[in-house]
Amino acid sequence: MIATELANPILTVLPKLPGFVWALLLGLVVITFLKLALAQALRVVRLQDGMRQLILAIANGLLWFFLVISLLQELGLSHLALALSGSFAFLSVALGTGATSLVSDLIAGFHLAKDRHFKVGDTVRIGETEGEIEQIGLRKVLIRDSKKRLHILPTADIDKREWVLIKQSE
Repeated sequence: MIATELANPILTVLPKLPGFVWALLLGLVVITFLKLALAQALRVVRLQDGMRQLILAIANGLLWFFLVISLLQELGLSHLALALSGSFAFLSVALGTGATSLVSDLIAGFHLAKDRHFKVGDTVRIGETEGEIEQIGLRKVLIRDSKKRLHILPTADIDKREWVLIKQSE
């Protein structure tokens, strides 16, 4: 009786294994190709390393998630695939509403990296802060003033404020 209970699920999945293996192999090839294509496209756009790595990590996670969902459906586990999809959607909404300032900073950082109005070494005035840019990240810009104080400004704030390029670095 116990052996029958254990054998039935295995026997229902066993005929689906060849399709599962082919789907897994195809998925691995597609993921590898898409990751290489995206990495090449991001190199052409000339994004900062941090932004490029973030986009690649998000794309990698999404591609693997879709592969797992497809593999679960291939094995006939559609209910589990649906539950994971619903959980992912709920998590996405929760993260989206909870991370609005993070998203705002990332989008502003992306635009700062893309527009290249100023760069590391330039002297700028942003609001009340004036100094030399030491680092430009996706979320923050670090500016050292004449008194050697380090000011850390969120990129979303810079995007909303007026700023002045006082001196460009060579």
